[in-house]
Amino acid sequence: MADDAKQEERMLIRKWLRRTVFIILIIVVIVSAPFILDAVATLVAGGNWDAFTESWFGARGSAQVFLAGFATIVVVLAVIMYLILGAFSSDEGGW
Repeated sequence: MADDAKQEERMLIRKWLRRTVFIILIIVVIVSAPFILDAVATLVAGGNWDAFTESWFGARGSAQVFLAGFATIVVVLAVIMYLILGAFSSDEGGW
């Protein structure tokens, strides 16, 4: 009986430590998302406003900047969803 209680307590601690790590990673990804988007914009020259004409949507290269930003947002959201599912998975008893 005592061994079962200790093992159950260890599993509970392990589950909450795992959740804590996942939640910290979620916060890190959310906080770093603007910096990631800025890095992508700089990489594809989207942060250089002098490169575009007065009509930004008609400028050459604006589609690539938009698609790179959109793809980055989709990837960041996918990472956040993966971390949320990892933090609150029910394979170890859920809540």
